[in-house]
This record gives sequence, C-alpha cells and structure tokens, in this order.
Amino acid sequence: MGLLVCGGHVVTDPRRAEAVVEDGAVYVEGTDIVEVGPAATLRSRHPGAEEIGSRQHLVIPGLVNGHHHGSGVTATQLGRVDDALEIWKLGAWGSRRVDPYLNTLYACVRQIASGVTTTLHFNGTEQPEQFEAEALDRLRAYNEAGLRVAFALEARDRHTFVYGDDEAFLRTLPAPLEQQLRSLGLHRYQKPEAYLASVERLHRQFATHPRIRIFLAPYAPQWCTDELLQAMVALARRLGTGMQLHCLETPYQQAFGPRVYGEPVIAHLHRLGLLGPGVSLAHGVWLTPGDLPVLRESGAAIIHNPSSNLRLKSGLAPVLGLLEAGVTVGLGTDGVGLNDDDDLLQDLRLCLNLHREPGLTGRVLSPHQALALATVHSARALGVEHGLLAPGRAADLVLLDLDAVRGVGPEGAVDPVTLLVARGTRAHVSTVVIGGRVVLREGRCLTVDTAALEERIREQLRRPLPPRGRERRAVVEALDPHVRKFFETWGPLPRWPTALEG
Repeated sequence: MGLLVCGGHVVTDPRRAEAVVEDGAVYVEGTDIVEVGPAATLRSRHPGAEEIGSRQHLVIPGLVNGHHHGSGVTATQLGRVDDALEIWKLGAWGSRRVDPYLNTLYACVRQIASGVTTTLHFNGTEQPEQFEAEALDRLRAYNEAGLRVAFALEARDRHTFVYGDDEAFLRTLPAPLEQQLRSLGLHRYQKPEAYLASVERLHRQFATHPRIRIFLAPYAPQWCTDELLQAMVALARRLGTGMQLHCLETPYQQAFGPRVYGEPVIAHLHRLGLLGPGVSLAHGVWLTPGDLPVLRESGAAIIHNPSSNLRLKSGLAPVLGLLEAGVTVGLGTDGVGLNDDDDLLQDLRLCLNLHREPGLTGRVLSPHQALALATVHSARALGVEHGLLAPGRAADLVLLDLDAVRGVGPEGAVDPVTLLVARGTRAHVSTVVIGGRVVLREGRCLTVDTAALEERIREQLRRPLPPRGRERRAVVEALDPHVRKFFETWGPLPRWPTALEG
C-alpha cells in the first residue's frame, strides 16, 4: 500500500509561482514519489493507499537546514550570552555539557517539528580522544529520529584562542592564567592523520545508509593550515563526498586573508583547489565583489544564517548580490535562531525581510525565492536532489495547517506561499514525511518520545556543575579581556557591507 498526501495546495517547485497543484496530492510508494496531480485523480488510481492531509493543508517539499551544529539545547539555555563570535565561541569551554546523543536527538526532534527533513550537522568535539565515539553517538540519534543528515566532521589544527600563533598568545597572558589554560587541556587538536582515518572509517560504515552521508568540515580557514585544508579536500574527492567550512563570518576573518595569506580568503581557497561543487561555505558575510565570480565559476555555495549573523554581531550577508551573480545560496539556522527556537520557517521570513533594498526600485527577495533558499538551493548546496515534489524524487514532504496560518483572513487573499512565508511558524507544521515515512503527525513526533527525552535532559542539567566545570568557566571569564585586547589591534576593520559596493 502506498501513501497519498493531500492538500488544498501542493507546491511542487518553490521557485515557480505557477508550480502549485490546487486540490492536489502526492502519491508515494516506498521511499519515493511516484505521481503528483489532482487529489481526485490520484485517489481513483490508488484506492488502497493510506491517505493523510486534507484541503485545509498546504503541502510543500521538506525544508533543508544548510548549517547546524546539532545541539538541541541552545547556548543561551546553557548560559552563554550573545556577543561577537570571537568572544562568544570561547564560552563553549565554560558551558554546561549535555550528553552528545541526547543533545543531538533533541536537535532532531526540534528540527523535524519545524518542517526540516534534511540538515547539515557541523560536528566537533573538545575531547579529541572521543572524536569518533561521540560522532557515532550523534549518528545513532539521527538514525533513530529518521532525519536525513549530511554529517560534517570538523577538523582544525591552529589558532585556538585568537587568529594568531597559540604559543605566542599564551606567553602574553599572566602566568597563572597560562598555566590554567594548559592544565585544562583547552589547547588541543586531533592529529590530522587520526582525523582523516576516522572520516574514512565512518564514511565506509555509513556508505549504504539511506539517510546519512559523511562530509568533511574544515572548521574555517583561520583555524586550519593550508596543509590540513589540502589533505581534507583530497580525501573528500577520493571518497566522492561533500565538504563545508565556516568562512568570512566576521570582519576579522576578512582581514585575516590579506594579513596572513597576502590575498583575500576566497582567492586563497580557490588557489588551494578547495572550492568546487559539493563545497559550501557557511555565512559568507564579509565577501568582497571580487569573490562573487570566483564562487560562481567554481560551483561552491554559500549557506546564509541570518539569525546567527545578527545575534553574533557578524552583519548581513550579500544575498541579493550573490543570487544576481549566479551563486547558489542556501539557508541555515546555525542552531542560533532569532527566537532561540531553531524555527527555519521564521528564519526564512527574516531572510526575506532583511534583503529588501530601500526605494521603489530596490531589489527584494520574493516569497518563492525565500522558500527556494530553504529547499532547492540548500539541497543543491549539500549535493542532494531534494526540495522538489516530482516523480522519482525522495518523498520528503511537509503538511502545514493553512487555516491556522491564515487566521481570520479570507481565503485566496494572497497565494499560499506568500501567506506561509509571511506568517508561518513551526506551530503550523502538522505532518512531516521523510523518505515515505511519517515521522511527525498532527504535531507529535512518532520516532522519539519527546517528553521523556526532555526530562532526561532536564535531569542531567539539574546536577551541580562539577568543580572542573566551574574552573573552566572562571578561566573563560579571565581570558575574555585578553582576547578583546588582541583583536583591538586589528584596525581599521573593513567597512560593511563590502560586497554590495560598486
């Protein structure tokens, strides 16, 4: 028996306003879509199919979260307040710890509940000796939840504290603070050969998994030597897999290129052979006009994270300029949503409204373009053919309660995609199907007992912070002014926004 997914409006291609089937349906067999068309026609052709949805539902392709760190418990909940990235990231050392499996499972539940069917998980650890074991714990969570994932394994080998030589920076600190940092083991990297071997083992282990793909993830150019970057891109090509890295998230990272490489960061990455199809750069806020043709010609993509960029004082990525230049732009939450709730629908709306130039002739994103960023374009950035509802495509679908989205408004006042982008939130997500399997029905996750999971996490976080945790937190607070002082010397910073000039 197949599955018949019905809706008053079925959006088959988010990029095209005319690609909507009224009173439509999607017929699914196994993991794939077999047929899309009028509900009455498909119902008569497949009388034995299980039917879900109704005329009050809007059916769209599953959302694709192009950049996430796999944490269901947010940084704010764990005590980290928003600040500039270079300061904010230090707070991870002083934060409470959540079991990797539980934390990732909770992230899966939250994303599924907001209509996400595929995510990129940018995975790291502060315990190099636990790198592979933690990765397996997190992958077990994805397998159980039923969420598709591009699981990107992070590596770095320099610049732990600032964008400069670690040993030189440590020697500038008061002796007691330097000794504490060393004794706490905060200045450690996984050996490159061990990292590459782990990636290869995990890639081999999950090579045939229907929903899990193993990616490589250079943490960022400023945190990776050229030798490590080249070794990672060589392995990615040999394995035939994708790669994602943070890139040009802050003005300090733009300044890093000329200061360290003697050339812009994007030009340097291109010269190393790192850019290409299947490679995505998270953030890209501080691109320059000269970077855009390089990205277009290489086939590399940008993942826009509007909420994270605002909350961490990074700025606004040049999305309109990138799209005009023909660069693929996807959308991600980075686990730092505007409402701290990982709602990709709300970030989609934020993206739409941030990129509206003033004046009658100012450039804007259309609602369909915005939805396409979170479906077709994010999927393309991750090297998968999702984001469309068509025969032969994976059966990843989301049903939303269009009556609830509309509220007291009359039917037909605006097209359903415009209405969704203007008003939709995770609260309106009714049902989610991933690979033909219903994983969320009427707002309730079917693969994970959410209430029991939340209680397990609460119980873990009710325990007192251990002495070593309190010590790490105190060290982070003591380190803060020294990191700020280091970056104060990096002036004058580039003006913002640079990529929209000219």
